Amino acid sequence: MYLTPPRGIPRNRNGNSTSTDNLGQHTNLIGLHAIYRYRIAETFPVGSEASYSQISKTCSLSETQVRRILRYTMTKHLFTESRPGYVGHTAASKVLAESQSMRDGVGMVCEEIWPAAGRTVDAMVKWAGSEEPQHTVILISPYL
Repeated sequence: MYLTPPRGIPRNRNGNSTSTDNLGQHTNLIGLHAIYRYRIAETFPVGSEASYSQISKTCSLSETQVRRILRYTMTKHLFTESRPGYVGHTAASKVLAESQSMRDGVGMVCEEIWPAAGRTVDAMVKWAGSEEPQHTVILISPYL
Protein backbone atom coordinates (compact mmCIF):
# COMPACT_ATOMS: atom_id res chain seq x y z
CA MET A 1 0.00 0.00 0.00
CA TYR A 2 1.59 3.25 -1.07
CA LEU A 3 0.10 6.59 -0.20
CA THR A 4 1.14 9.80 -1.85
CA PRO A 5 2.86 11.83 0.86
CA PRO A 6 2.96 15.61 0.97
CA ARG A 7 5.79 17.44 -0.81
CA GLY A 8 9.05 17.54 1.06
CA ILE A 9 8.78 14.04 2.55
CA PRO A 10 12.06 12.12 2.00
CA ARG A 11 12.09 9.40 -0.65
CA ASN A 12 14.11 6.20 -0.86
CA ARG A 13 16.20 5.13 -3.86
CA ASN A 14 13.13 3.61 -5.53
CA GLY A 15 11.32 6.94 -5.39
CA ASN A 16 8.87 5.81 -2.72
CA SER A 17 8.29 7.82 0.37
CA THR A 18 10.29 6.53 3.31
CA SER A 19 7.37 7.52 5.53
CA THR A 20 4.94 5.21 3.76
CA ASP A 21 7.18 2.27 2.81
CA ASN A 22 6.09 0.13 5.75
CA LEU A 23 2.36 0.80 5.55
CA GLY A 24 0.69 -2.46 4.67
CA GLN A 25 3.66 -4.58 5.76
CA HIS A 26 1.32 -6.57 8.02
CA THR A 27 -0.15 -8.15 4.89
CA ASN A 28 3.17 -9.95 4.40
CA LEU A 29 2.37 -11.91 7.56
CA ILE A 30 -0.75 -13.39 6.00
CA GLY A 31 1.27 -15.43 3.51
CA LEU A 32 3.98 -16.21 6.03
CA HIS A 33 1.38 -17.34 8.55
CA ALA A 34 -0.18 -19.71 6.01
CA ILE A 35 3.25 -21.07 5.08
CA TYR A 36 3.97 -21.65 8.77
CA ARG A 37 0.58 -23.11 9.70
CA TYR A 38 0.41 -25.49 6.73
CA ARG A 39 4.15 -26.25 6.77
CA ILE A 40 4.38 -25.41 3.08
CA ALA A 41 8.16 -24.93 3.09
CA GLU A 42 8.53 -28.50 4.27
CA THR A 43 6.32 -30.07 1.60
CA PHE A 44 9.17 -30.63 -0.85
CA PRO A 45 12.93 -30.99 -0.45
CA VAL A 46 15.34 -28.10 -0.88
CA GLY A 47 16.98 -28.38 -4.29
CA SER A 48 13.87 -29.81 -5.90
CA GLU A 49 10.57 -28.42 -7.09
CA ALA A 50 6.92 -29.34 -6.65
CA SER A 51 3.75 -28.54 -8.54
CA TYR A 52 1.04 -26.45 -6.94
CA SER A 53 -1.12 -29.55 -7.09
CA GLN A 54 1.42 -31.67 -5.19
CA ILE A 55 1.82 -29.00 -2.52
CA SER A 56 -1.95 -28.60 -2.14
CA LYS A 57 -2.43 -32.31 -1.56
CA THR A 58 0.31 -32.42 1.06
CA CYS A 59 -1.07 -29.37 2.89
CA SER A 60 -4.79 -30.18 2.55
CA LEU A 61 -5.45 -26.82 0.89
CA SER A 62 -7.05 -26.22 -2.47
CA GLU A 63 -4.68 -25.69 -5.35
CA THR A 64 -6.15 -22.19 -5.79
CA GLN A 65 -5.32 -21.31 -2.18
CA VAL A 66 -1.77 -22.61 -2.56
CA ARG A 67 -1.27 -20.61 -5.76
CA ARG A 68 -2.54 -17.42 -4.14
CA ILE A 69 -0.43 -17.82 -1.01
CA LEU A 70 2.74 -18.75 -2.83
CA ARG A 71 2.44 -16.25 -5.64
CA TYR A 72 2.00 -13.45 -3.13
CA THR A 73 4.98 -14.60 -1.08
CA MET A 74 7.03 -14.92 -4.27
CA THR A 75 6.74 -11.14 -4.58
CA LYS A 76 8.65 -11.06 -1.27
CA HIS A 77 11.28 -13.57 -2.52
CA LEU A 78 9.90 -16.41 -0.47
CA PHE A 79 9.74 -19.28 -3.00
CA THR A 80 10.05 -18.99 -6.75
CA GLU A 81 8.09 -20.33 -9.68
CA SER A 82 10.92 -22.39 -11.16
CA ARG A 83 8.89 -23.09 -14.29
CA PRO A 84 5.20 -22.61 -15.05
CA GLY A 85 3.13 -24.46 -12.45
CA TYR A 86 6.11 -25.48 -10.30
CA VAL A 87 7.53 -24.02 -7.12
CA GLY A 88 11.15 -24.01 -6.02
CA HIS A 89 12.87 -22.83 -2.88
CA THR A 90 14.69 -19.53 -2.50
CA ALA A 91 17.28 -18.81 0.19
CA ALA A 92 14.48 -17.60 2.49
CA SER A 93 12.20 -20.60 2.02
CA LYS A 94 15.20 -22.90 2.35
CA VAL A 95 15.79 -21.54 5.84
CA LEU A 96 12.15 -22.17 6.75
CA ALA A 97 12.35 -25.70 5.35
CA GLU A 98 15.57 -26.60 7.16
CA SER A 99 15.67 -24.62 10.40
CA GLN A 100 13.40 -25.54 13.28
CA SER A 101 14.52 -22.45 15.22
CA MET A 102 13.50 -20.22 12.30
CA ARG A 103 10.11 -21.95 12.09
CA ASP A 104 9.71 -21.49 15.84
CA GLY A 105 10.48 -17.78 15.51
CA VAL A 106 8.02 -17.35 12.64
CA GLY A 107 5.43 -19.30 14.62
CA MET A 108 5.86 -17.06 17.65
CA VAL A 109 5.41 -13.93 15.53
CA CYS A 110 2.43 -15.27 13.56
CA GLU A 111 0.64 -17.20 16.29
CA GLU A 112 1.34 -15.08 19.38
CA ILE A 113 2.63 -11.57 18.68
CA TRP A 114 0.61 -10.70 15.58
CA PRO A 115 -2.84 -11.60 17.02
CA ALA A 116 -2.09 -9.66 20.21
CA ALA A 117 -0.77 -6.64 18.31
CA GLY A 118 -4.15 -6.13 16.72
CA ARG A 119 -5.77 -5.84 20.13
CA THR A 120 -3.23 -3.55 21.81
CA VAL A 121 -5.21 -0.36 21.23
CA ASP A 122 -8.37 -2.12 22.50
CA ALA A 123 -6.52 -2.82 25.76
CA MET A 124 -5.38 0.80 25.94
CA VAL A 125 -9.00 1.92 25.59
CA LYS A 126 -10.37 -0.64 28.04
CA TRP A 127 -7.81 0.16 30.75
CA ALA A 128 -6.96 3.77 29.88
CA GLY A 129 -3.91 4.97 31.79
CA SER A 130 -3.57 1.75 33.79
CA GLU A 131 -0.16 0.52 34.85
CA GLU A 132 -1.54 -2.64 36.43
CA PRO A 133 0.19 -5.82 35.25
CA GLN A 134 -3.11 -7.67 34.83
CA HIS A 135 -4.39 -5.06 32.35
CA THR A 136 -2.84 -6.58 29.27
CA VAL A 137 -3.87 -7.30 25.72
CA ILE A 138 -3.72 -11.03 26.35
CA LEU A 139 -6.76 -10.75 28.62
CA ILE A 140 -8.93 -9.52 25.76
CA SER A 141 -7.36 -11.60 23.03
CA PRO A 142 -9.89 -13.67 21.07
CA TYR A 143 -7.43 -16.58 21.18
CA LEU A 144 -7.88 -17.30 24.89
